[in-house]
Amino acid sequence: MKVKTKWPEYEGWCSERQLADQGKTIIDPDKAKMLWTNSYCKRVCVYAAPDNVRDMTEEEKASYRDKRKEKIRERRQAKKDAEFTITELQFIEAVLIVYCRDGIKRKYADTFDSIISKIRIRKVVKG
Repeated sequence: MKVKTKWPEYEGWCSERQLADQGKTIIDPDKAKMLWTNSYCKRVCVYAAPDNVRDMTEEEKASYRDKRKEKIRERRQAKKDAEFTITELQFIEAVLIVYCRDGIKRKYADTFDSIISKIRIRKVVKG
């Protein structure tokens, strides 16, 4: 498989996403080629020649916009969920450090579940 950026014959070719952003789509998928996006060879995209594209209809444009918006929403939600998980873990670590520092939790005989239950109790009592 060839790298798109290294071959001058693919100079004007665009990926499916680039075409969609321009409001165009591929006419004949059989003439499109799979190429590496750059010389790191991490990602492969479908590229089409400039003579193998057409303008999108309004319905296709609306469908593409809806898909992009949905992906953005999913990405934002995943980021929010990850932030919540991180802050939750940071809270647990902070409480464990306080337990160890204050001498309340010197032994490691308790299981993680009992530590979590103590954290929950402390959380409920303090607020």
